[in-house]
Amino acid sequence: MFQQANRYMSSVDAKREWRSYAAWGSLLCGSVGLVLTLAVAIYIDFGQKRPFDVWEARYFITAAPVSFLGVILGAIGKDTPRMAGLVLSALVLLRVLGGAFAV
Repeated sequence: MFQQANRYMSSVDAKREWRSYAAWGSLLCGSVGLVLTLAVAIYIDFGQKRPFDVWEARYFITAAPVSFLGVILGAIGKDTPRMAGLVLSALVLLRVLGGAFAV
């Protein structure tokens, strides 16, 4: 019985390609970018003393590459979370670039 289960699990793992991992990576990058965006939005509303301080610069430096990577991974991914990750990463990237050009 356990041998049949092991054979089934190995066949499922063998069918998973790198493109499905890319789709899940896109969703992860979009989620990380969203968390960073929410954290900076809360910081700007409640904790910021002067405009455009070092924490906003750190946000731009970290969120831009993460969301760009999410867009790239969403473009090459093939699994179900691809579209959610792609849309989420693209919206975060637009927010980051809009904030960077507003400076």
